[in-house]
Amino acid sequence: MLLAKLNHEENIILQKAVSLATQLGVNIYLVGGTFRDVLLNQTGFDLDLVVEGNALNFAKILNLDLLGVIKIHENFLSAKISFTNLSLDVHTARKEVYQYYGALPKIEQGSIIDDLYRRDFTVNAIALDLKNNTIIDPFGGQKDLNNRLLRTLHKDSFKEDPTRIIRAARYASRLEFDLESITKSKLLEVVSYIDFVSASRLKNEYIKIINEDKHYKILQLLNEWGVLPYFLPGIYGESLNITNEKHINLKGSNNERISVWLVNLMVLYWQGAINIKDIHKVRFNFTNKELSCIEWLVENYYFLKHLQKNDFKASLLELHQLLYNTPRETDFFLLWLLRGKSNFYFQDIKNARQKIKLPLNGRDLLKLGIKPGPVMGKIITDLKRQVLVGKINSKDDAVTWLKRMMNDYVNQLDS
Repeated sequence: MLLAKLNHEENIILQKAVSLATQLGVNIYLVGGTFRDVLLNQTGFDLDLVVEGNALNFAKILNLDLLGVIKIHENFLSAKISFTNLSLDVHTARKEVYQYYGALPKIEQGSIIDDLYRRDFTVNAIALDLKNNTIIDPFGGQKDLNNRLLRTLHKDSFKEDPTRIIRAARYASRLEFDLESITKSKLLEVVSYIDFVSASRLKNEYIKIINEDKHYKILQLLNEWGVLPYFLPGIYGESLNITNEKHINLKGSNNERISVWLVNLMVLYWQGAINIKDIHKVRFNFTNKELSCIEWLVENYYFLKHLQKNDFKASLLELHQLLYNTPRETDFFLLWLLRGKSNFYFQDIKNARQKIKLPLNGRDLLKLGIKPGPVMGKIITDLKRQVLVGKINSKDDAVTWLKRMMNDYVNQLDS
């Protein structure tokens, strides 16, 4: 039996889903990448179910038994139930209509055939009828699986959803499949349609690429197809000087979340862009934190080039200024950049990141007549620098220095 390839937990979930479908009188199917991977004898995946009926109510009732964490997506007629080691997606069988190229589709309830027809490639348009244990394959997906081919279901597939161009590279790299000749021809005709995709979807596609084991092979394929100028401007042609090293498999502590994809993007532009400023052309919906990392990379480009040289040793003050008030992703980029000298710099970077113990605090400054505001902030910044370069080692040193500098700060206040 096909499902003998699933583990015990996966089989228990499917048995409960089939039992509920029988009680409710609805049809239920194992679909998409999940069933494709079953047919390819692969293991370790999440489950993807389609219900001919109301999947939202089905998922809510099912989860009363499964006791997972459920999230409802009303707009997509779907739900996700998450467990410790896997997740279960439950979708309503649906039709999709694209009102314009690159848009999210308009959705309405449909049949399993409708649902399979809306999918990207024939190998993802195969379903297993779980109640009858029969395979539904209306578009020849099993034949393409055997021939290790990616084939779209209709000629306008890439136009309707240009993210399928990027997905084609992901699947081709992960599964080691080729594009069927007509499919490849259609893809190459419409690479510019990437421009129709929203910034949020482009960013999401890049994150998915970085989460793949062979992410640089995917980027190389996109480069070969001429996609990168539309997806990652400035990364193209001879400038794509990327190796297959796994260099950003870095994680922060349990108390912080590091955006590994963002560090990878910075590395990609550092290695593969003729002009580092081209990273400004990337059309993702960056958060303020993400934008600050990109600005940091561009603004400090020449200093970072010096830092990378074997004969250049940055001072603790320079490292402090480089990393002052920046997100942790900049640390991870720096550790990658200096990977040949990591042991040499690591403690310095750590020291530059730690809070500097100042001999005078805000309360002390208030007692000395310094009011809260820009001048107090400037004094604290300058005091940190003096401590870092070793010119101030005690509270007495700090008071003496401040008295000597007070006229300068008063003049700044007056101006």
